[in-house]
Order: sequence, then C-alpha cells, then structure tokens
Amino acid sequence: MDIGAQLARFEARLSKVERSSRLSSASLDNTALLVRDDAGSLRAVVGQQEDGTSGINVVNGPTPPTPSAPTVEAALAALTVTWDGTFSDAQVAPLDWMRCEVHVGPTAGFTPDQSTLRNTIETAQGGSVTIPLPYTEWYIKLRSRTSSGVAGAETAAVAGTPRQADAADIVAGAITADLIDVDALNGKTINGATFNGGTINGIDINGATVTGGVLQTNTSGSRVVVTPSPPAGMVNRPTMLLYSGVTGELFPAGLNAGPTVGVPAQPTTALGAPIVAQDSSGAYSQAVFSMGSPKAGSFPGRFAVATNAPTATSEIGFAAIDAASGSSTSGTSYMNLYVKDGNTTGKHSSIYTTGDYVTINANGVDHTFTSSGLSVTGSVMAQNTPYLVSKPSNTDRTSTTTRTADPHLTVSLLANATYIVEFHLYVGGSTFALVVTEWLVPSGATGLKGGIGPASSATEGTAGNNNADGVAMRAGSHNFGTTLTYGRRNVNTNLCYAIETGTVTTTSAGTLALAWAQSTSSTTFNRVGLGSWMRVVRIA
Repeated sequence: MDIGAQLARFEARLSKVERSSRLSSASLDNTALLVRDDAGSLRAVVGQQEDGTSGINVVNGPTPPTPSAPTVEAALAALTVTWDGTFSDAQVAPLDWMRCEVHVGPTAGFTPDQSTLRNTIETAQGGSVTIPLPYTEWYIKLRSRTSSGVAGAETAAVAGTPRQADAADIVAGAITADLIDVDALNGKTINGATFNGGTINGIDINGATVTGGVLQTNTSGSRVVVTPSPPAGMVNRPTMLLYSGVTGELFPAGLNAGPTVGVPAQPTTALGAPIVAQDSSGAYSQAVFSMGSPKAGSFPGRFAVATNAPTATSEIGFAAIDAASGSSTSGTSYMNLYVKDGNTTGKHSSIYTTGDYVTINANGVDHTFTSSGLSVTGSVMAQNTPYLVSKPSNTDRTSTTTRTADPHLTVSLLANATYIVEFHLYVGGSTFALVVTEWLVPSGATGLKGGIGPASSATEGTAGNNNADGVAMRAGSHNFGTTLTYGRRNVNTNLCYAIETGTVTTTSAGTLALAWAQSTSSTTFNRVGLGSWMRVVRIA
C-alpha cells in the first residue's frame, strides 16, 4: 500500500467536505427542533408540533415593554380608548409581541386580570376600541401580551366617564315613515322591518333583518347570543355564543366562520365548547372542532377535533383527530389520531394514515404498515410471531478487543417472558485476529446458548479451509456471557458460517444483542458480514 498516495486522497476528500455547504439538504423528519436560551430554558419549538401541525411555537418569552398611556374619550354610553402604538422609554415592539390588552376597572388602583379585560388592539401600529359602559367614572389601563402568553407591566390608569344621550343625538326628522310603517306596528309585534344597531326587548320579530345588533334569548344563565363582537379573549369575528349556565364558566361555547389562520383564502368553521379552566401556563382548556373546505390546486380540505388545547403544559393531556385531503391530483391525504396522557407520565400514541401507509406510534415508537408488509420497532411482544433482522451491510472492527453490540443484530425483550433466539453469522478473521462473540441479555435472564462454527484452530494452513471444505468445527453449549472464538479462512473477506441459538427467559425487560470484537487488537479488520441475520420468537 502506498501510504503517501493514500494520504493525498484523504486530503483531497477532506478539502471537498470543508468547501461544501452546511445543511444544504437538511430536514426535520417528523420531529421538532427545541430552541433554548443560555440558561437552558425552552424558548421555541420549530417543526412538528404535538398536535401534528408544523410551524414555530414560541414559549417562555421575555416580558414585553409597557405601552404608552392611552387616550380616553367619552362616547355615547361608552368610552373610546386609543393607543398610539408607542411604548414607554421609546422601546419597540419585540418580534413575539401579540396584542395590547385594554382593561377597565372601577378604581385607579385595580389590578388587570381576566375579569377586567374588555378588548384588545391587535396591531403594534396602535388603534382605537369603543367599550360600552354604564354612566359612571371608569379607569383604563393597557398592557402588552406576547405570543407565548407573557403579560407586560400595566400603564398608569386614565379616567373617563361615558356620556348620556342628549338632544344632539336625536334630532327632529330622524325617524321617518319610510323607516317605520305604522301599519306594521301591531301591539308588540313588528313585521318585516329592518333594524340597524339597536336593542329590542320583549317583543316578537317576524321576518325582520337585524344588522349590527345583538340577539339573545336571555341576559343571564343558559342562553344563546348572536353578536358581531364576542367577549375579549375570543376570536374577534361574528359569533353565536352558547352559554351553558354552569357556575365558573369563563367563556361560552362559540360557533363562527372566517379565514383559516395562515391561509386567508380558505374559509373555516369552528365550534369551541364552553371553557371552565386554565392550565398552569394560563392557557385555556377547551374542546374544539373545526373544518375547512378544499380548493383544488390551492389548499386541502381539513377538519380537526381536540379534547383540549395541545400545549406542553396540558396537565390532563388530550386526544385529537386531525385530517386533510390532498390539494391536487397527486396530493397526499392524511388522518392522524393522537392521544397524550397527563404530563405526569407524558405517554403519547398515534395512528397516522395516508393513502400509501399506516403508521402506529406507541409511546414514541413507530410501527408502519405498507403494501410490502409490516415494519415493527421495539420489543418482541406477540407470542409465536417471529421477529427477523438481516444485516443490511458489513460491520468491520479494528484495534479492539472490547465486545460491543452489533449495530443490527439487537432487539428489546419484555420482562417475564421466554424467547427462542437464533443468530446466523457470516464471520471473517485474519492472520492477526479472530472474531470473538458473546450474548448481551437483560439483567437476571436465564438459559443457555449453543454455538456451531469453525473452531479457533481453523486457519488457512488447515487443509480445506480456503474453500471452506473440511474446516475444523466447534460445537458446544455455554452460558450467555461465555465467549466463542471462531476460526478463519485464507483472507478476512472470505467468510465462515456460524450458528448460535438458545432459549432466554427474562425477569426484567432489556436488550438482547450479539456482542463481538477481535481476539487480539489488530489494525486489520474483522468482519460480521452483510446478510447475517437473527430470529427471535416469544414462546411464553
């Protein structure tokens, strides 16, 4: 071997690697990248989220800056609150800034919380909101909130008092005959009229159109409310609110339709159950159902059902079904059934189905059905069902007498079970070292193994060894940890055949593996070859 030429080739290959682009073809396959700060705290989850969607989920963000003090103006039976989009100390909105909350309290010293939140301003450019209030003095405070749910410090309170209607609000001639047909007024019944933004109490409305107002079956308890502006904290779109009347209800059920988040051209209908609790991070716990219609060539049809918001702090866990059609003639459709236990155990499983395959994930371990058959990962569980592994490539080892598990010939065993085990091995040694094997088994496992193969005395000097005819053999029964040394042929790439088999009875779960190394440390490799295989069958 020309060492100089070999070093020159290595240097040329290393130079190509150093000049190549980093992560030129990188991907996150069915997983997520966790972003942490210098203290080790989780800041973001990039990639596959726990609910099966993909994206960037920001968590545990820093405290946002305090908005500048609001401008408060009296309006008819309301206060108009304006924020100019700036922050105290000339700070700028951080990238995870989500909204400016508008809180209303009866005194200047009130503390903003969920009960005082009356509206939000959803853009860092500022804006105005009008809040209906009784005719008394009220105090307004603003505070920022980020996409990870962190609230900033509140502003100083600004006072304001709603104004009552006066003569300027109702002028002569404002109500004309073309707006109210006298013949249509029958006691407390109004037929065929149009109402814009008004309040109607205690009458029958037959065939009328109501625009901009609120319809409700009652003012408290179990009721239905149709409103263009749902309570702060809910999605701000026209909504049918379904109040359960249950004590402790934080938000009613809501039924609405609007654009899909991230796909503004796709309409989505959503129904959320009433909310009665929050998790430890302050996120609301809610069962939801949503569905969006498809448009060929643009976006898939989709529906999702979840028993709870799928967040990292969902103490009680959740179950969800998420499904989507393809958006083209060659598009992929899928449905994912996902279940997660409470976060004390954190166990989770799913069934993910496409037109091509079905993957069953049992607590993080995938088992996949395809047209070619079933691919199973993990322990051999079913009785009398063989578990087969074939080495897809050669494994060569040099300069080691420390026996370690073969990278392919390994499997997990359950506790309190009995297995029949077979290893069929193609082994190659050299004039410097032979292949030495032993079994690694779970702690406390009992049984014996048998080994048949070329004896350690078999070398190229033995008649018939070079063509594997007349090889001296070994055959014996041994403990799992007993080492077996196999002989060789004329070169280490001409392999010998050995069989090791036995019965393993476990008391604890663990890994079964064929461990092997060289009999003497040598820079000339020893090999367990491509096509070597194992079979494990649970019999009890």
